[in-house]
Amino acid sequence: MKIIQLRNGLLLLEVALIALFIYGYYRWTIEWRLNGTVIRGEVTETFRVDDGSAFVVYQYAVDGMTYSRIHRVHDDFYDGTGVGQMIEVIYSPADVSVSGIPGQGGGDFDVPRIPGTFFDVRFVAYVLPVLILVNLMALIGLVVFTRRQRVLIK
Repeated sequence: MKIIQLRNGLLLLEVALIALFIYGYYRWTIEWRLNGTVIRGEVTETFRVDDGSAFVVYQYAVDGMTYSRIHRVHDDFYDGTGVGQMIEVIYSPADVSVSGIPGQGGGDFDVPRIPGTFFDVRFVAYVLPVLILVNLMALIGLVVFTRRQRVLIK
């Protein structure tokens, strides 16, 4: 009986962890882009790193505060962008320091927390998937163990 309760508890924990991951991932990657505010920003720097990845540094102002971000961009966008050029920027209404350049993918992967939540990005990206896998392995192990116990009893 205790094994069944343990299995049900692990299954419930697995569902909760997966739901938490989906919610965190949604808030991190999708929601602020869908509900964000689009404004004009100014390119302050462009550069490439050793592997050829292109980046644009831009700044934008909201409610008298100026924010500056670095965004990885596609090559065609990079080639057509220069310092001082005005570009579209989308930012999160829940946390105006979180922003991105529409159509360029990526975005604010350096944000310390997901806008409007208590989630830390590293928690959603690294810890939750590990917890989900460990719990799933425990659940599978428990199911295999209980089936072997039933076979031995018969």
